[in-house]
Amino acid sequence: MAFNSATHDIAADGFYIASLNSHEQTWFVGIRNTFYRLSMMAGQGLLVMLAGYIQESSGLPSKYLKIEAVPVAVHSLPFAAQLPDKWEPGQTNPELLISNTSVQIPLLTVSETSFKTLAESVVKWNKLASEGVTADIKSLSISPENLITASGAKKGYPGIIFYRLSEKPEPKKKLTVNVSRSSGEKRISIVSGDYFVFDDKNWDKPVALLYQTLPSLKIQADCDLVFRTGNIHLAWGLCLAAVSVLFFLFSIYHLFVLPAKEATVAAESLFSGATESFRQFFGKEGILAGILFLLLYRLGESQLLKLASPFMLDSQDAGGLGLRTVDVGFIYGTIGVIFLTAGGLIGGWLAAWKGLKYWLLLMTIAINLPDLVYVYMSYFQPQNLWIIASCVAVEQLGYGFGFTAYMLYMVYLADSSGRYKTSHYAFMTAFMALGMMLPGMLSGYIQEWMGYKTFFLWVNLCTIPGFIMLLFIKVSPDFGLRKKD
Repeated sequence: MAFNSATHDIAADGFYIASLNSHEQTWFVGIRNTFYRLSMMAGQGLLVMLAGYIQESSGLPSKYLKIEAVPVAVHSLPFAAQLPDKWEPGQTNPELLISNTSVQIPLLTVSETSFKTLAESVVKWNKLASEGVTADIKSLSISPENLITASGAKKGYPGIIFYRLSEKPEPKKKLTVNVSRSSGEKRISIVSGDYFVFDDKNWDKPVALLYQTLPSLKIQADCDLVFRTGNIHLAWGLCLAAVSVLFFLFSIYHLFVLPAKEATVAAESLFSGATESFRQFFGKEGILAGILFLLLYRLGESQLLKLASPFMLDSQDAGGLGLRTVDVGFIYGTIGVIFLTAGGLIGGWLAAWKGLKYWLLLMTIAINLPDLVYVYMSYFQPQNLWIIASCVAVEQLGYGFGFTAYMLYMVYLADSSGRYKTSHYAFMTAFMALGMMLPGMLSGYIQEWMGYKTFFLWVNLCTIPGFIMLLFIKVSPDFGLRKKD
């Protein structure tokens, strides 16, 4: 799939360059990126929503658990998970059974070592359950002497409830359970046991769901968890089959509407042609500065991109914003895409009006300066969803506008390549990917070392090389402008 995708990407880029003159390429670059982003919305948003709808529709009725964190006067309580003496029968069969529909958890802490041991025990318990074995319930406990509140490394107080099926499913039929927060306090979090696959051999084995309060939670609060079941394989199978049919219809449509561009290459000239293309690309005047520009223009953004979602999802104790997954999906999948698309359209229109060179500095500022909103969010950790969405909107608008310069510069370099336009553009997309991949690979390690606050300051320092490279690249003032007859 990756090979087919890369091959199609190169062919599509080459077709775009070969079919349009420089002004048309500039004019349509924003529209081209807009439809790319719309496809991202469809693939990462609408398709996922459809799969989720099919999954829920193919499963059992959802169940809910209310967790209430309450202050207590006692500072040392034993902790031990308890299996129910009798599972409450469901009203319909089959049905998902849970040991509790509401629980309370004290606002206390336990030692980090004890919590880690408990979490490992839960993982082992659920692994045995998946194999049709029930482990010793005594393993899911913490002795009183290991509960601490005054000193040492702390973890929030744990809680465990169990769930299972009410009756045996049909042979070879599997039922997947997913547990997530549906509403309420974000500092009551799920640790383990939120995903399990039941079948006809393990349907009656209790699965342990481990949750906890975060130490930063000091006041009484509650949240609701939802237990959803469904056929994931069926859901994604139907969605991907529908997409396959859709792309087949697109291919038929394109046979009739795309302009005809014929090119033939003799088989014996393929090797020599590739060699000559390679030689000419690296022999271009100023190509070293061009490559460095491609590698460094998004040096800050390449690191920010990898950590933006984890920052939104991580707890406030870890330096993040503690948002729900659905909130992050809304911010990036809806608000972010809208403003990213708007920035790309504006960039394409302005570049076609005044030319790339005229806007190059402003576009470089636009893609880099808005990264400062993450410095603000990491220091102040706002909880208002609209403030966070506004920050992301500013950053994505600037990114869409500034990325136009990046795409057009690649087109500009390829435009002077004669018969090797497509090959040279493919080389540049490789450098573009490299410029995102290498810093992105290291960004997680850098963030863990620095923490979010210093990491986002580092990201903004990494935008400086992109500005420096503007001094070394050359762009024709009339590139992108409509040529007079």
